[in-house]
Amino acid sequence: MRLHLPLLLASLAGVVVSAQEVVDLGYAKYKGDAAKVPGYTAFYGLHYAVAERFGAPRPPHSLASKGIINADDTHTVCFQGLTENAAAAGKNQSEDCLLLDVYTPHNTSNSHARLPVLVYIHGGSYQLNSKNEVDPTLMAEHSDQPFILVSINYRLGVFGFNQGKEFHKLGGVANGALLDQQEALRWIQKHIAKFGGDPDHVVLSGQSAGAGSVLQHVVSPRAKGLFKTVWTMSVFLPPQPTAQGETSSKTYKELVDVAGCAKVRNSLKCLRKLDANAMLNASLVLSNKSTYTYFPWQPVIDGKVIVENPYKTLGEGRRAINGQAILVGSQVNEGVIILYQNQTTPAETHKEVRRLFPRLSEHRVQQLLRLYPRVDNEDGRVAELISDGFFKCASNALASAFHAHGKAAYRYSIEVLPSLHGQDLVYFYNRSADLLDFYGPPQPDVVPSVVKQTTRFLFAKDVSASSSSYAGVKFNPSDEKLMSYDSKHKTLTPWTFRGVNLKNETAASGVQREATSAKITSAAVGNKEDVCRFWIDNFPDLY
Repeated sequence: MRLHLPLLLASLAGVVVSAQEVVDLGYAKYKGDAAKVPGYTAFYGLHYAVAERFGAPRPPHSLASKGIINADDTHTVCFQGLTENAAAAGKNQSEDCLLLDVYTPHNTSNSHARLPVLVYIHGGSYQLNSKNEVDPTLMAEHSDQPFILVSINYRLGVFGFNQGKEFHKLGGVANGALLDQQEALRWIQKHIAKFGGDPDHVVLSGQSAGAGSVLQHVVSPRAKGLFKTVWTMSVFLPPQPTAQGETSSKTYKELVDVAGCAKVRNSLKCLRKLDANAMLNASLVLSNKSTYTYFPWQPVIDGKVIVENPYKTLGEGRRAINGQAILVGSQVNEGVIILYQNQTTPAETHKEVRRLFPRLSEHRVQQLLRLYPRVDNEDGRVAELISDGFFKCASNALASAFHAHGKAAYRYSIEVLPSLHGQDLVYFYNRSADLLDFYGPPQPDVVPSVVKQTTRFLFAKDVSASSSSYAGVKFNPSDEKLMSYDSKHKTLTPWTFRGVNLKNETAASGVQREATSAKITSAAVGNKEDVCRFWIDNFPDLY
């Protein structure tokens, strides 16, 4: 049931007025807050599922005995999988974290409203962050269409992505975090109409690992029918081992050893009994030894949620893919801020590549280095191969797959310098002080255009490949143009895979960051088909 102020008050005031609302979900009644987010009633921290450690998510328990619950939980986050965030999150970390936020416009004044639903999956290398990193205000300001925003928590690090042969044998569930996300999408199908949303018009979006999650759901047979349109921002696709293979099993054994469960008959039972902080600390030993190209806790090929190498599903067209249309966004310099150390000589670059990809043969390493010859400096060389290998080639594969299946596919890039990984968040979702300090404020003349064009596509009723609902660029493998938004205007440009020179990056953004000091050349390096073919062909063996 939804409670509203009389519509008479709205007409007398000359504006649409919304009261704090109560939504009855059957298992719980939640009261939203109409004051915190301008124009929206916000429901924070709604339970969408519960899960035993290393088990599949289940529908939430009944909370009826609590009466009407104030939906104000902006504090609870899933356990953070890396040391710096673990300390910052402090006591707000919990395993009972399968929560989501719903933002519904004030003018959704009756249950018959059917607004498009934008679902956001946060990034953070599958180790960090939470549902709290977004709100709808920036997009709502420039969108022609009102919409509902849903942002979700999901289990992170070892809690969401444990794996291995022994883990499976003892009853552990691989890809628990992806199952969490799919459970949230099922919750949306069941309940979003009570908030005024249209379950038949769900837009699934995400940034970085969140966009990587979206890719997993595009290829997952268990996500069929859960969303209509797909929007990815900087897809992150690191190597994906098999759930019971050598790499996964070695990771599990190392975890068991560090956690002190090696001599116990049932190691999984031992891990489940560990205090959550002890479990986290054991996993951090492994996480802190990892590289940015491979974390021990990330999606795996388990034969159920993910049935095969995602590139195979996307490239061969043998299996159906989920979603009717896709909008693929990229930043020019995806790989720059992920550089962990400086390379100044070809020998140092060779050493770094060997460290990042220990399973590649020397022959393959040399082939990779030939695809990325030094043009400006060695840092730029490494940044470019990371950018292509873990972001841009995955984005290209997604767009190509939708096009091949006769579905609408569009591409864009925000090329306001320094055009770094994550910078698009300040153009769509996030006005946090930390992000604004790091990337600089969004260019005011770019925001209206990019938001309006993006939302016009995402919320269009007709997103078929033949529609002209989006004034952007349809993906075509023969030319692969994209819509380029910069600080002056939007232009059509070829997707060259190359970065821009960051020499004047400080002046362009108004901020200075050591992490972006590398200069990336705009000169052609390698060939797009060659570089992506290398990454796709070697994807199973990168780690």
